[in-house]
Amino acid sequence: MKSFYLSLILVVGMFLGACSQNDDVMQPKTSENYQASELVQRLQNFNDSLLSNRPESRLSWADIGRICFVAAHDAYGAYKLGKIGAQVGSFVGPEGTIVGAAVGGVIGGVGASYGAYSGTRSGYNFPSPQTVVAAYVTVLEDSLVYSNYYPSKFSLVLPSGKSTLQDIGAAHNLVLSNLMDNVLSNTPANNVLTSLEYSILFSHDYISEYYEILNDLESNGFSAGLSSNDPIDDQVFNLYLNALTSYPTQVSDIELISNQYVNLVDQSDELTTNEKDIIYRGICVAVSSYEFWEPILYPDQKQ
Repeated sequence: MKSFYLSLILVVGMFLGACSQNDDVMQPKTSENYQASELVQRLQNFNDSLLSNRPESRLSWADIGRICFVAAHDAYGAYKLGKIGAQVGSFVGPEGTIVGAAVGGVIGGVGASYGAYSGTRSGYNFPSPQTVVAAYVTVLEDSLVYSNYYPSKFSLVLPSGKSTLQDIGAAHNLVLSNLMDNVLSNTPANNVLTSLEYSILFSHDYISEYYEILNDLESNGFSAGLSSNDPIDDQVFNLYLNALTSYPTQVSDIELISNQYVNLVDQSDELTTNEKDIIYRGICVAVSSYEFWEPILYPDQKQ
């Protein structure tokens, strides 16, 4: 295990060092496309205020900003595949929408994360959804209590009754750890997953979208081509990722941004409950992912 993490630190460090040579990768996006709604405008104004007050000295950016950049890809995969899972599950009713968003987000977030990691070694090569499911089945077989794996550095203030949405962040980290350590269950997935979870994750629609979305993430990044013609929830989440990858110079900045997005989304009447929950889950993955990557990328960092 120790040798694995040492090698991971080296290869990810090389990859992130290469990213730092291209300042455009971490620059904030322009605001010209974000005019679709009151919520989007409020969030854009929040982002602009952050950037206008950003400290000139950003000595910690090389560490924190790079971890945020990785975490943003995890969150993007969880958000986009959570939406796909919800769409697939919706054919069996409201329960299917909720279940699909949860399990679809876990598998998508881990796939995106591991794909980015593999790109630091021999080229972007994300795992099949079946492989990620095998790592997820291992977590389920261990009967872990997700609340024991909630973030310790962050206090995420979710709306009343939504605290268990943090389960997706805990599951993301546990599944990702299994995948990296090649701890994959040999138990047939349909023996452990519920029939609903299995039908969603192994559906043609989910699997095809998994490959399409992660291929697009590799080619274009998480903010390519977004405009006011896109759904409001997509614009909202893209703005969150822009803030996450543009502003933080300390861990408390990540908490500030995440909680403000949760608060403004909660206040809005422009999104459905399911759309809000998928956004919250994506934010939960982002903060949990930061805690996953920080000790791997910068084990001696003091904050």
